Amino acid sequence: MTAEGGTSVGESYQNNLFAQDRVNSYATIATSDQVAQRAAETLGGQVGAGDLRGSVTAVPVKDTVILTITASADDAKRAQAYAQAIANSTTAVVQELETSRRGDSPSATAVLYDDASLPSSKSGLSWWLWLIIGAVGGLLIGVLVAVAIGIYQRRRIDSESDIADTTEKSGILAVIPTDPELTDHSSLEPATGPTSDAYRRLDANLRFIASGSTRHRTAPSAITVVGPTRGVGTTTTAVNLASSFAARGKTVLIIDADLADPTLTADLGQSPTEGLTTVAVGEVSLHDATLSLHDGVDLLPSGPVTSDPWGAIGGDGFDAVVQSAIHSYDYVIIDAGPLSASPEPLTIAARTDGALLVTRRGVTTRKQLRTSTKAIESVNAPLLGVVLTFTAKVTRKQADSAATDNNSGSPTSDFTAERVSASKVDAAEVHADS
Repeated sequence: MTAEGGTSVGESYQNNLFAQDRVNSYATIATSDQVAQRAAETLGGQVGAGDLRGSVTAVPVKDTVILTITASADDAKRAQAYAQAIANSTTAVVQELETSRRGDSPSATAVLYDDASLPSSKSGLSWWLWLIIGAVGGLLIGVLVAVAIGIYQRRRIDSESDIADTTEKSGILAVIPTDPELTDHSSLEPATGPTSDAYRRLDANLRFIASGSTRHRTAPSAITVVGPTRGVGTTTTAVNLASSFAARGKTVLIIDADLADPTLTADLGQSPTEGLTTVAVGEVSLHDATLSLHDGVDLLPSGPVTSDPWGAIGGDGFDAVVQSAIHSYDYVIIDAGPLSASPEPLTIAARTDGALLVTRRGVTTRKQLRTSTKAIESVNAPLLGVVLTFTAKVTRKQADSAATDNNSGSPTSDFTAERVSASKVDAAEVHADS
């Protein structure tokens, strides 16, 4: 950029400052729509004015009257042509703007003193530098993800020790392995193999251990199965525990009391016209409303949908249903649903021999477990113990060991044996006092 020369040193200095100031304005002109449009026309339509403008930058060289124009494209020669066209159009527009309408000489002008040249190398980072950046970035992301997963998993129950650390008064009654076959079958069908063995251990531990937790220190016969949230396996636990009882020749009634989401009733494939809601209000007898699932196990469906579940469960009618069931069956198992959904599960637990709390590995959080145990204790309902579901598969060696323990009729695991010893001591002390 040049300005008219002065007659003295002072004027020449002032004109140079004027030209430097003008360079900043000309940088804006070089990247304007008008210049881009003219340059695009000179290129014969190879590129649109908008794309050309976006590929060009104009930067004044500090403390000089020089303006550097740079263009980028996917081809070096094409970038050279873009820069040249923009430079030519810029000088033309500047000449027009600086020339007065009277035709006087322009006070400043733009002169192209160096044509656009090809770059010596590609712009941007080299491939190996991008590779290093990608590797470092991937490593950092991996570390952050690992830390996030660790924090996420730490909040959730993952093993028996996590339950022992979280709860003080309740113990593990059973660890149920994952059974892929259960996901493909109805909740009405009991498990087989190692998973079935695990439920038999639960049966044994309820008889030997949980008896110390009930009000009368006897083996529980009316059991409420609850969970902190949905999806932890309460319904599956209720069905398989009932099957284990029935395998010992006992009669069992399962009551579907999860009126908000009656899974067992839904798996029947039809909406029953009779069930808990109708028996509780005296519309039909317990005998007439029950359905047979398999040998020794009957089901009392939830019954017709009601807008007032508390009316069906909170009144004396529900107590009458439970008492009638206890007199008719050896065991009564109530699938009450999640504690977080409504107050009904706690109400049911307080009216039976106790609650069996089902948790799921990797899903149930420590906070949910603590909250659930405190809620059960708040209604003075005995907490029979905790069941951990969806754990790793049981190996053949473990399965054979479990079968041996079950045949002996004794509780399994060192933890349960310790609890049995404590129960026997308590019983001896009570007998001595009497």
